[in-house]
Amino acid sequence: LLRDEALQRIGTPLRLAARLVREPRAVLAELRDDLAALWETLSSTLHLASDSPLNQPIGSHRRFDWLAMDLAEIGAVRARLGGSLNDVVLAVMAGAVRRFLDRRGVTVEAIDFRAFVPVSLRKADERGGFGNRVASWIVDLPIAERDPKKRLACVTEATTRLKGSRQARGAEILTELVDWTGSAVLSLAMRMAERAVAYNMVVTNIPGPPAPLYLLGARMLEIYPMVPLFVNQGLGVALFSYAGKLHWGFNADWDVVPDLHDFVADIETSFAELCHAAATSKSARSGRRNRPRSNGSAILTDAR
Repeated sequence: LLRDEALQRIGTPLRLAARLVREPRAVLAELRDDLAALWETLSSTLHLASDSPLNQPIGSHRRFDWLAMDLAEIGAVRARLGGSLNDVVLAVMAGAVRRFLDRRGVTVEAIDFRAFVPVSLRKADERGGFGNRVASWIVDLPIAERDPKKRLACVTEATTRLKGSRQARGAEILTELVDWTGSAVLSLAMRMAERAVAYNMVVTNIPGPPAPLYLLGARMLEIYPMVPLFVNQGLGVALFSYAGKLHWGFNADWDVVPDLHDFVADIETSFAELCHAAATSKSARSGRRNRPRSNGSAILTDAR
């Protein structure tokens, strides 16, 4: 392992130098593009997110809650109003955050609320392979917008703009730098992030298998993911699609978000508003009836 790591670190600059000798113009053009992409990525974090009740010092105790939605209903919203599944998720988040902060006495029109959204860079022919190719977007959630259709339109416009930007390549460069230089760069970045928070919440959506999974004949009914909390991040949301359902996992600091169940209810209400706006249904199927409670991520199985 030590030998392979040493060879990799030595080989990377040597290969770059060899390419520079063979095709200097192409290499210099790539370097210019990479530097521009890196600057675009880093500059997006210079605009700091507003302070909010969710961004307070956190402790060691957690609350966990969950929610299930029908992917068919989300697909119906997309068919009527446009956007991707992620766009619908972020629009629902924006509506829920609006209601939650308003109940906490925050003037939502006066703050910028930003979500940190990891996105996959895998191409179609790379699916199923090992390793991750993930970039990170910082998306402004339109929490000041009252109309659910307009919220979705704002989110779709923002993500479309990010797809056309070079932030994805900039994130790849940062990952490559960490691989090359070790953990020092990552540690420095995390210390800087602690001092200057560029986002209020992590929202990550993980595509799962569309068909049911089994273990020793027992069918897995539901699976709820959990994203870790970072410094001054009182709430994180992770989603996992599985067997026709979209499963939401809400991880919160015990003291910062004692009313986590209210936020989950706000997600249901926000999605119902979007469904009503799209004329698909009057309310969301929440999947919360007769469900067991848990203090951690949950996996439910049916042994029949």
